[in-house]
Formats: sequence, structure tokens, C-alpha cells
Amino acid sequence: TATATQIPRPSCAVYPPELPPATWVVNTTNDNLITPITLRCALTYARAGDSITFDPAIFPPGGRAAITLTAALPAITQGNLTVDGSGAGVILNGGNLAANTSGLVLVSNENTINGLRILNMTGNGIVVQGDGNNIGVVLNQRAKFAVSNVGGPPASPANVIGGNGGNGISIRGNGNTIQGNYIGTKAAGLLADGNGGSGIYVSSGSRNDIGGNGAGQGNLISGNSENGIALLNLDEGRVEENRIEGNFVGTDLTGRNRLPNQAHGVSISLSAERNYIGGDGASEGNLISGNDLSGIFLWRAISTTIQSNLIGTAINGADRLDNGQSGIIV
Repeated sequence: TATATQIPRPSCAVYPPELPPATWVVNTTNDNLITPITLRCALTYARAGDSITFDPAIFPPGGRAAITLTAALPAITQGNLTVDGSGAGVILNGGNLAANTSGLVLVSNENTINGLRILNMTGNGIVVQGDGNNIGVVLNQRAKFAVSNVGGPPASPANVIGGNGGNGISIRGNGNTIQGNYIGTKAAGLLADGNGGSGIYVSSGSRNDIGGNGAGQGNLISGNSENGIALLNLDEGRVEENRIEGNFVGTDLTGRNRLPNQAHGVSISLSAERNYIGGDGASEGNLISGNDLSGIFLWRAISTTIQSNLIGTAINGADRLDNGQSGIIV
């Protein structure tokens, strides 16, 4: 992998393709193509293999420095682009956008989005329409509350995706990884900031990983207006062999209190085939409790595997934390 070097440019401009991969350091909360270096500038001119980071002097860790978007951001078409706000405090605020405008739209492959708070978009928080993308990066971070069969979300989120008008993350693609995010909650993971649709919505795609079996690789997916996670075969592609592991769905970060998704915790329907909710290995299960309807809802789903999950209990596996309807409906 080539070593990125900081872009040697004082203004927003095309970066020559023959030069090594660059790091674009966003150093302003402005949203235009004039002031160096804005996020809009970086997304417009970055190339495949480049990275976009954020100056912590402008975006202090734990701070509330917000980029208030004036229009839809450019779609990420380059592929192999990293947008990394870790080590800074970066908020993307979509409260002034036109109706149905999504935050980050990935129409290419192998991009990474990490360390952002994506809030108040009028459409979806993140749209993934490519393959092999990573939303969230979890390295050496223990889950704050976990038991042996649930890996659990990290103590600090990779991304916070809440308050958006549509789904938190909408996926039409294959082999994407969604790990370590808080989707539908505030940054502390204790209060709801629900998205208007589902937390994660997969309408076409195979072999996507939602969570993981390592400590801190799960997502916290709670407080959303529809389902926590929805897999349904709406598009021409297939929805199959997706894995849902290590997530808290319908609880707060402690795993002891309800923070309900207003429909089902996990919903799989419309001929989605050979998908997995949990697994037989250590830490592959999910905590699916506290949702307004059922914990797991299957309708016209084919060959779904459900293993090692805690459904309707707190994280200790003993205290009741009921879903509003059945634990599992098939």
C-alpha cells in the first residue's frame, strides 16, 4: 500500500494523477468549492487511493464543530477512498438540505467511512451502492458490555448515524462491512436519535457483514422509526448470505434498557435467502430485545439460520427485556 502524503496545495484544485496518493486535510467547516480545504472540495477532487482527514484544531475531539451542508455532497465515485474523522470531532449536518437528500453516497468499491457523525439528512444517512466498502473501523476496542455469545458494540462509536429522514444506512451491494456504529442513537449510546426509516436496510446484496464476532465489532442499532435491520429482496439483485452478528438491536449501550426500534428488531422478507442472524461461534450472537414489535420477523424468507442470540432478555441473559410481540415470528 502506498504511503499517503499531505496534499501540497493551498487551494481547492485538481491534484495531478501522476503524483502519489494524497491526504486531504479538511481545515474549515465551510461548505463550498472555494475555501481550502472543504469536505466538498476533497470529495470532488480526491482520487482513488487518497485519504480525507480533518484538522483537529478546527474539529476538536469531542467537540461540536459541524459542517452544515448547503447541497448534496458529491457521490463517491473514485473507489478506494478513505474518509476518516477519527481523532477529530466531525459532524455532518443535513438539516438545511432539500427533501430526500442523503448524506454520503458511495457508488464505487472499497471505500472506508469512519469517525463521522452523520445527522439530520433529509434522506438516508449513508447510501452504499458498491462492493467491499467499510462503514466503521474497529481496531483494538473492547465492547463496553458484552457476554460470551454477543460481541457487542464498541464503547465509542466508529460512526454515529442518527436523526436522518430515511434509513440510517441503505445498501445495494455485495461484500460490504458495517461495524462499530451507533445507528439511531446519540453519541453516548443511551438516548435515541432515531432515523426515519430502518437503521440498516438491505434491498439488494450478498455477503454483507452487519457487525462481527469480535469485541466491539457489533453495531448499536436502536431508536429507529421502522426496523432495526431489514433485509428484503426489492431490487433485481438477490439478498442472500448476509451475516448479522454481535449487534445490540433495540437496547441502549448497556444492554440493560429498552431503546426500541418502532417495528421489528430484525426483519427478513420477500425471498431473501440463506441469511444468518448470529452463528455457532463465540460472540456471534446478537442481543435483540426491547423492540416495539417482534425481535425477529421472517416473512417469505428462505433458509434463514438463527443461532446463539439473546432475544427478549438483558445482556446478562437472565433479566427480562421484552420485545413488544413475539421473540421470533416465522
